[in-house]
Amino acid sequence: MNNFATPYRGAIALNNLAVVLQERQCGHQALETFSDALSLMKIASSRETADVSRKDVDDMIQRGFQRFANPSPSRQDIAMHFTSVSDDADFTAAMNAVSHGCHASNQGIMIRFEEYGAECQSERDEDLDSAVIVHNYGLSCLAMFQTHVHGSSQSNRCKTRRNALKLLQFSHIILSKRVSHQFDEDVESVITEKIFFVTLLVTKSMAQALFFAENKEWKVKECLEYLTKLKRLAHDLYVVDSQQSKKIAAAA
Repeated sequence: MNNFATPYRGAIALNNLAVVLQERQCGHQALETFSDALSLMKIASSRETADVSRKDVDDMIQRGFQRFANPSPSRQDIAMHFTSVSDDADFTAAMNAVSHGCHASNQGIMIRFEEYGAECQSERDEDLDSAVIVHNYGLSCLAMFQTHVHGSSQSNRCKTRRNALKLLQFSHIILSKRVSHQFDEDVESVITEKIFFVTLLVTKSMAQALFFAENKEWKVKECLEYLTKLKRLAHDLYVVDSQQSKKIAAAA
C-alpha cells in the first residue's frame, strides 16, 4: 500500500466526520477535526515524511472518530447544511444555492466526499480534495465567528474572522486557477463538473466571509461578479448541454 494512502483516506474521512459534527452544532469539535483533516492532507501531499510517524497519523484519525462518537453540541453553534461531491453533480441545485445575496442570515454550504473506500490516491484530484477541506475549515471558522459574538474577546473574534477569510481565499485560489482559462472562448472544456460544482460553492462562501470583513464592499462586489460569470459558464457548458442531451434522447 502506498505510504500516502492512509493519510489521504484519513483526511477524507475526517472531513466527512467534521461536516456531520458541524451539522449537529458541535462547532468546536468540528474545527478540531477539520484541522486534523488538513494536517493529514498536508502529510499526504508532502514528499518529506521522515518526521511523520504512523502513530501520529493514527492518533489524528482516532481523535476524529472519538469526537464523532462523543459529540458535544451547543445551542450557540450553527447547524450547517452540506452537499456531496459526486460524479453527477447537480448544477441546477448548486446554482440555486449560490443565487441569494450575501447577508448575515445566509449560511454557506459545506461539502462532503462520496465514499472513499480503498481508492488509490493517484485516482483522485488532490487540488479539489484539498480545496474542499480548506473551504469547510474556513466555513467552520466563519460559523464560530458568527455565533460567539459575546462569548470571546474582540481580538479573538477578529482572529477567527481573518482565519476564515484566509482559508476560503486559499480554497478559491486553488480552484480559480483550474477554471480561469475556461473563460477563453477558444479553449475547449477540459474541467470536470466536480470542479465547477465546488468552485461555485467556494466562491459564494468567500463572498459571504468578505461580507463580515470591514471595508471589503468592493471585494464582495468583485467576488459576486466572478460568481455570476462562473454560473453563466457552468450553465452554458453543462446545464444547457445536459438539457439538449435529454431532448435528443426523447426525440430518439
